[in-house]
Amino acid sequence: MARLKRVYLLFLSFVGSIFFCMAQGSGTETDIDTSRRYAFEITMEKGEISGMLIAKEGNGAIVGTMINEFGVTALSFVYDRYKHKLKLMDVMGMLDKWYIKRVLKKDLIFCIHILYGTPYDKKHHYIISQTATDTSVTNAKRKITYLFKPIGSESENETI
Repeated sequence: MARLKRVYLLFLSFVGSIFFCMAQGSGTETDIDTSRRYAFEITMEKGEISGMLIAKEGNGAIVGTMINEFGVTALSFVYDRYKHKLKLMDVMGMLDKWYIKRVLKKDLIFCIHILYGTPYDKKHHYIISQTATDTSVTNAKRKITYLFKPIGSESENETI
C-alpha cells in the first residue's frame, strides 16, 4: 500500500512539473514589453555589489530580482504599487540583517519610483543623477549609491 502511494505521488509530481513547464513557456508579447533589465551596482563605504536587475510589472505590482555577477540571487522583491509597500524575499546572507533590510527597502522603493518615472510623495534624502545611459541614486544619509544601466538598449548593442 505504501509503495502504491509513493508511485502515485511521484506520478502527480511528474504531471505537475509538466504543467508548470508548459505554463512557464506560454508567455505573450505583452509579457516581454513589461519586463526591464538593468545592470546594477550598489556601492557602500565597505564594499559593493554588482550584477543584473530583472523587473517585471503586472497586476499592480513590480516583481524584481537582483542577481550578482556569479549568478547568485542577491535579493528578490515585490513592490505593491497601490499600497506603496515593498517586500524583500530571498535576501543573501550578508544582507539578511534587519537594519540593512530596512535601509534597502526604503532605498529600493525610491529607486523604483525613479526608474519607472513615478512621483515620490514622501520627504527624502537622496541625490539623483540621470544621464542618457544610466541612473544614479545616492542615499546621502547612509552614503550608499545605486547605479542602474539599462541592458538591451541600442547604444549597448552598437558597442558590442
